[in-house]
Amino acid sequence: MNKQLLNKILIFFLILIWSILGYKLISNFVGKEKVVGKTIKLANYGSEKHEEKKKIFVFTEIVRDPFLGNIIVTDNKKQPLVINKEKSPKQINIWPSIQYFGFVRGEMSDNPLALLKINNQLERIRQGSRIDGLYIKDIYSDSIQLVFGKEKKIFVKE
Repeated sequence: MNKQLLNKILIFFLILIWSILGYKLISNFVGKEKVVGKTIKLANYGSEKHEEKKKIFVFTEIVRDPFLGNIIVTDNKKQPLVINKEKSPKQINIWPSIQYFGFVRGEMSDNPLALLKINNQLERIRQGSRIDGLYIKDIYSDSIQLVFGKEKKIFVKE
């Protein structure tokens, strides 16, 4: 079969498929008009009025615990709901005074050694170590991330 003829046939089917899809898409957006006119009632079945009786259920209080077998004595008096709004005071962590002076990367060790001044004492600390309740989480060239209790802070190099 000739390539040109095959291309024309394929383009024809492509256009046909896209036109069908477009028609279905547009027909969903364009609403069908409602027919307004007379309606004819074909049959008058059940013209008698059917009165439905409402079923009334009376629930009694359960006086026996089904799991333990104990009898529960209930008072009809409802006790007022008491809500305790007392909140425990949050523990405020007072951070020590900290200054970050940078880090030194050793030739033999992969962990950098940070130079920190904690409460006016110069300390050399590696990543992952703890000093006075401070945990050194991450050490970067321009900052350090410390954890004290449940609080995290980032200190920038001075």
